[in-house]
Amino acid sequence: GSPAPSRVSPAPDLLEALRRHHPDCRRSGGDFASISCPTCQPKNRRKRKRYVNLRSGRSGCFICDVPLTWQQLTSGQALPAVAAAAAILVKDADFTPQFVANTVVPLLSDSKRLAAMSTAAEKVAISDGAERLYRLVAGLKR
Repeated sequence: GSPAPSRVSPAPDLLEALRRHHPDCRRSGGDFASISCPTCQPKNRRKRKRYVNLRSGRSGCFICDVPLTWQQLTSGQALPAVAAAAAILVKDADFTPQFVANTVVPLLSDSKRLAAMSTAAEKVAISDGAERLYRLVAGLKR
């Protein structure tokens, strides 16, 4: 099911925030928007089965059932890379030796998929992140 309601009310411009992070976001009637689910397998991601309630901020995916809050969907952290097929998202509890053996090891042997992920990562990466952080911290010291 859907995650518990967030204790923080969603931003009034949640639809616009979703569209910034999920270009395929579509208003799906009433108070809902649909997006490609960043936690689904790539073959299912394009089906846009994650729905977000624009009033409550709750979201749920009818395929993977991984709970995500509106903050996670609009934070700009790992999800854009996952949505772009540049990364794989795994819950901490699911990061097991079996996951490494069944997912990570085969990925490391798949040069074609790694190249595609690398190309996708270049499109969503912040290449000057270290410099930005340095400027931010240096500015705080003044």
